[in-house]
Amino acid sequence: MRNAEQFLNEAAQKAAKGERMDFHFATAFELIADTVPDEPALISGGVTRTWAEFDERAARVAGVLNAHGLAANSKVGIYLHNSNEYAEAHHGVFKMPRLPDQHELPLQSGRA
Repeated sequence: MRNAEQFLNEAAQKAAKGERMDFHFATAFELIADTVPDEPALISGGVTRTWAEFDERAARVAGVLNAHGLAANSKVGIYLHNSNEYAEAHHGVFKMPRLPDQHELPLQSGRA
């Protein structure tokens, strides 16, 4: 796992070469968890999860999804109330290898 400084240096180097950086929401949350693991990340219904707990629980969700055969181009729906568990499941989906999110879907010709 790279730390925030390594990530920013890599981003700057790629930008200087005119290259795109493969950035994903999971990367951002993982960098935060690595930087401030004991700080509160989620608070809901009297339950507080630290960034380390949030990231670890999301990794378990990703592991379960992977164990059940989800892979690139799989579709995932989350049907939960707004809660810590919803955020953990959402982050877990982002942690899956190359599952596209709404920001990574390719544009179709003629559409913006």
